[in-house]
Amino acid sequence: MENNSQFDNNFESESEQLNKYLAFNIGDEIYGIFVKNINEIIGMRSFTALPNVPKFIKGLINLRGNVFPLIELRERIGLQKIPYTSKTCIIIVSFNQYSVGLIVDNVLEVVDIDIKKSIPPPQTYKGTQSKYIQSISKIDNDEVIILLDIEKLLISQ
Repeated sequence: MENNSQFDNNFESESEQLNKYLAFNIGDEIYGIFVKNINEIIGMRSFTALPNVPKFIKGLINLRGNVFPLIELRERIGLQKIPYTSKTCIIIVSFNQYSVGLIVDNVLEVVDIDIKKSIPPPQTYKGTQSKYIQSISKIDNDEVIILLDIEKLLISQ
C-alpha cells in the first residue's frame, strides 16, 4: 500500500462496511482495526515530542493544519520499540471526539472478517495481555488476525 494516501472508507453501504478491517503488521503478528474508524494512512514523518507523557505517546504531528497525538502502537500494546523503516506508517483513526495517529510497522490491506466466526480475546492473568483485543479471527489464508478495540486503545489507561 502506498504510504501517503487518503483512506477510502466510503463503501457502498453501511452493511458492506461492517465486515471491513484494515490489516497491518506489528512484528510478525497481523492486527486489524474497523475501517469505519480510519481517516487516513500516511508515511512516517517527523513529530514534535511532548514532555511528561506516557512512553507510548511519541508526540504531535501537524497534518494539513490539524494536530494529532501520535501513539507508538507497539509500545501501547506492550511490545518493544524497534527502529522505523520505509514501511512504517501512521494510521489516523477517530473514535467519538478522539483522533490520533497510530504508528504501525506495515499496512497490509483491507480484509473481510466474519465477526460471527471470531472468538473473544483470551483470558490471561488479570487480563493484561488481552486488554485492547476486541476479538480474534482468521483471514483468507487461515492466518490469525487480532482485531483491536479502538475505544480501549484510545481511552483506557
